[in-house]
Amino acid sequence: MKVRSVFKLAIFGVVTVAAFFLGAPSFAANKVVLSQEEAVTSALRTYVARALQIEPAAVTLRIMSPVVDPALRPGAAISHIGLGSPIGRVTFVIGLVRVQAQVEAVKDVAVASRFLRRNQLLEQADVVMASVRLIRPDSRYMTNSELAVGQRVTRSVPARAPLTEEALGKPYAIRQGTRITIQFVQGPLKIFALGVAKEDGSTGMNIRVSNLDSKKELWARVMDGNTVQVGP
Repeated sequence: MKVRSVFKLAIFGVVTVAAFFLGAPSFAANKVVLSQEEAVTSALRTYVARALQIEPAAVTLRIMSPVVDPALRPGAAISHIGLGSPIGRVTFVIGLVRVQAQVEAVKDVAVASRFLRRNQLLEQADVVMASVRLIRPDSRYMTNSELAVGQRVTRSVPARAPLTEEALGKPYAIRQGTRITIQFVQGPLKIFALGVAKEDGSTGMNIRVSNLDSKKELWARVMDGNTVQVGP
């Protein structure tokens, strides 16, 4: 009985030791994969932070594709596919390898302090700075509230919603119904006529105007708050 017990213990010991050593490579491989994924995540987080001009701690990034690739070098040059910001589902290029990741970030941007109606001019009290989660890669968020003051809201903006460059425009120099001077230019020749604006327009915009003498409508470029020009 004693001999059998010793034999069983010996067999159990051999099997245990073998299992440990056979399992060791798999454990080591998992450690390598984990460390490589961590290195790639860290490198991508730093890249996103620089692109958005924020701290890396404000970036949340989750790798969506395998990173076990001998050609993958976390220290290689990084870029991303697309013209927008690296936000949302992003395809990064690290060296020659593509890596997909889900990216979120928090940044201080200008937001509407209250509901903003279309075409209103922004005042200081209409804009505040707040930390928001960036969700649209194609949006150019306003990061300076002072630059938004005095601009015209091109579409309605809900309270606490971020202000983007697309939602703001130049103030209208001429409003619909305003009496204006129509300036016809052809070479050295200039002819002036009285007219009325048929629509709102900012400086540099082409708007429809009506010549009060001929009653004809034509397109003219807004020069200032009183004058539009037909011709070059």
